[in-house]
Amino acid sequence: MAIAGTGLIGSILAFVLSFIPPSQISTGSPSYVGILVIGTVAFTVIPFVIYACRKPSWATSTND
Repeated sequence: MAIAGTGLIGSILAFVLSFIPPSQISTGSPSYVGILVIGTVAFTVIPFVIYACRKPSWATSTND
């Protein structure tokens, strides 16, 4: 439970900090915001695409 909690906190912290632009990029730069939006959408959609393209052979047998 502690390991999972640590991973969750680390993931949330990384997600929140990713919205703070580095000093090398001008604040509110459309390219930076665009990269964040595209990256968020892509990494949210990818699991659904994999789920939709799954093969029946990937299922594990539940018969004992």
